[in-house]
Amino acid sequence: MKVLLKGEMIVDSDYTIGQGFVGIDGGQVSYVGQDQPEAFDDVELFVGGEGRVIHPGLAALGVYPVFFPFRYRVPTGKVNVNEVIRSMSRSDAYYFSLLAGYRLMKKGVTTVLINGPFLDQAGRAMKSLGLRVVVLAHIGCDREEWGTYGSLRERWGSEGTSLAIDVCGRESLKEALELAEAGGHTIFVERWVDLSGLKRGGRRVVAMGGGFRCDLDSVKSHGLGLTFVPSYEVYKFSLGEMRPSISLESSPQMSVIHEAGVAVSRYLLKADEAFSSITRWPHEQLGIQGGSLEVGKLGDAVVLNFHDSLTYPIDPLASREMVIFSEAEAETVVVGGEVVLDGGIPISGDPADLEKAESKIREFGRASG
Repeated sequence: MKVLLKGEMIVDSDYTIGQGFVGIDGGQVSYVGQDQPEAFDDVELFVGGEGRVIHPGLAALGVYPVFFPFRYRVPTGKVNVNEVIRSMSRSDAYYFSLLAGYRLMKKGVTTVLINGPFLDQAGRAMKSLGLRVVVLAHIGCDREEWGTYGSLRERWGSEGTSLAIDVCGRESLKEALELAEAGGHTIFVERWVDLSGLKRGGRRVVAMGGGFRCDLDSVKSHGLGLTFVPSYEVYKFSLGEMRPSISLESSPQMSVIHEAGVAVSRYLLKADEAFSSITRWPHEQLGIQGGSLEVGKLGDAVVLNFHDSLTYPIDPLASREMVIFSEAEAETVVVGGEVVLDGGIPISGDPADLEKAESKIREFGRASG
């Protein structure tokens, strides 16, 4: 699909352009500039204009989509997670995940790393909306019934970036490293697994948690990845030096934009770093060529409408702060060159499914009190 986006401002990790265009063709970004490209005279879709801000598609890591209806209860312990899981059917999980995916899309997310129970149902629901889904398979974890590497590899491992590995114990690390190297997967290492003395480096071994980790010096010296939830973080030093990504886990807002704002306001990251932590850096960790409006990168882009007085003004001197703190919802979302949200409405999937999902949540809420 050939898509041309026009914005009063284009905001990327590396630049900001006023009054510009982004051209997407063949699933990739093929043009970024201030002049309207002649090669897009035959464009299939033209979106944007005055009051619009364009930025790269965001990545949300550590998302538990099936818990979407309980995102206000889980962090405060007002619901027993195990009881919720036991009372949930596969159909419930699918529809809850569908609404979670819609919520993420409205917040500008194009790539999502999912965790939790019912991973197959959650992954299918989010893919039906057009999101790029990476499933987290577990090795050496007590919760392996959520999805082991062996059980998920055939269905989700055809492309290396469709599957990532969660390591819960040091004794499982060697096996995980071998599987990751053979399959081209990223490894996520739980915060209680000490990575001191690890011989392998690189961004695709990602330590979960920030200032709580006891092995941060090793993580830093080996150039490993880092992902953390700003709302639950403690400050030790400039995390920005490690080019981290932002995770959601049990964050009730279910918004990486919100968590990026928390990271800035708590001085965990500078604004430019926080912007990169939800665009370029998580895509690097996942081995995906996205998170940047750069020619040759994946055609993932988000258009925000700043005509709303609650999000205005468009501020060229604080462009990344503007995107983060306005918390404007997406008007148009493009994933891999395909428009998946336009006018704030999902293009992919069946609209009746969203209505059924809302009905399921009301029904489940009544049953769970």
